[in-house]
Amino acid sequence: MDDEEHNNFGSIVPDNDQNISNEEPIQSLQTNISKEDVNLPLSSFVNVPVEQTVMEQPVMQQNAIPYMNDKNRLKQQEREVKRQAKMNNKKSYTGVVIALICFLILLSVVASIAALTLLPSPKDSYLKTIVDKIILSNKDTNTNKDPASSQLITITNDTESAVVAVYKKGSPSVVGIRVTIPADSATAEEPQISGEGSGIIYSADGYIITNNHVIDKAILAGKQANGSKIEVFINSDIKTPYLAEVIGFDSITDLAILKLNNVSNLIPIEFADSEQIQIGEMAIAIGSPGGLEFLNSVSEGIISGINRVVIADNGSEQKWLQTDTAINPGNSGGALLDKTGKLIGINVVKIVAAEYEGMGFAIPSNTVKEITDIIIAEGKVPRPTIGVYIDQNYDDVFATEYGLPLGVRVSELIPNGAAEAAGIVVKDIIIKFGDVETPNFTILKGEINKFKPGDTVAVTIYRSSTKETLTISIVLKN
Repeated sequence: MDDEEHNNFGSIVPDNDQNISNEEPIQSLQTNISKEDVNLPLSSFVNVPVEQTVMEQPVMQQNAIPYMNDKNRLKQQEREVKRQAKMNNKKSYTGVVIALICFLILLSVVASIAALTLLPSPKDSYLKTIVDKIILSNKDTNTNKDPASSQLITITNDTESAVVAVYKKGSPSVVGIRVTIPADSATAEEPQISGEGSGIIYSADGYIITNNHVIDKAILAGKQANGSKIEVFINSDIKTPYLAEVIGFDSITDLAILKLNNVSNLIPIEFADSEQIQIGEMAIAIGSPGGLEFLNSVSEGIISGINRVVIADNGSEQKWLQTDTAINPGNSGGALLDKTGKLIGINVVKIVAAEYEGMGFAIPSNTVKEITDIIIAEGKVPRPTIGVYIDQNYDDVFATEYGLPLGVRVSELIPNGAAEAAGIVVKDIIIKFGDVETPNFTILKGEINKFKPGDTVAVTIYRSSTKETLTISIVLKN
């Protein structure tokens, strides 16, 4: 067996020496077979051992082929079963991974929906924090102790938003104002309506605060003109106008005080300390933008700046609050409120120009209260004056043409006024007030308003009659 090999079919094949020795019997066998024997059955040769051995060898090989095919087929099937098992395991693992990923995605979607549905948004959370358990009471904090101020408005976390709560608190204290003046022509059948604006209730017995420019058309020679009419519309009864009288006004700060007679139990506004305001705080405006048709409209924004130095139309230098809250014509005199519903300012003006957007201004609440108390007590705000009338025809063109300095030329002196007492004469040109040059009346008036009655100021003038420049000390009067 050591010298034997296995062929591909598993049968035994002799080595080369044995193959050579077997060739002769096979050849002899083939020689001895006659033609008649060709068709004999295989059993005829059973007594021929060598031939039988030779004939059996291919039979053994033929029988080995199906045996080996069955064995290989079993191995192949076994390998196929193992391969299928591996593939099934891999598919099962992949399915588990895919299912896990789908579950995680579904879980994240459900969590997101729950967060959006059940949890407050950052803004709502902020607003809830603002209004949570804050009790706003006019009775507790307003310095004007009026019977109507006993009304309590509680802001809680059940409130839809801070703006809604602030509006509910502040709007009863905001009014609409309509000013009617006599017709310019005697042929006019009805009086003219001059304008409409807003105001706020200062006390339960009928004091109203508004802007001076809202009612100034009804003012003549420092008092309400004959035939003019000022009507106030209260939020609780917007169809019934209340006649108001002018108590006093201050053109410098643009504030005016009105009084409603025979009223009581009005709800006064609650004041905040405007010195405590910070940039970025919530600011809510209530008023009548566009007129009484839109009485008690509300808009929301923030405080954009504090102590903004602004030159008003009257030439005075004012320090106002800046806000991006929508302020439109008709909002003037209305309330600018903080997040707790307290007054932080009186809306006064908005810059209207193509290159500007969202720049509104309000008079700080501390200034409003100070001026209001003075006007109610004295009828006016003491302001320094120099006691002169100016020449409206004197301007830079006139001065250049005649070789005169820029300044404000005196056309008339007020008897016993500060200028007359200091020695100023008609046609003197005021070229400097204190350390500031005064090329026009607007700048001069702004500088005067920086002082108080009784203050002494150095005034530089050019005297046309002698063509000399003089410095004169002047004591400002009320």
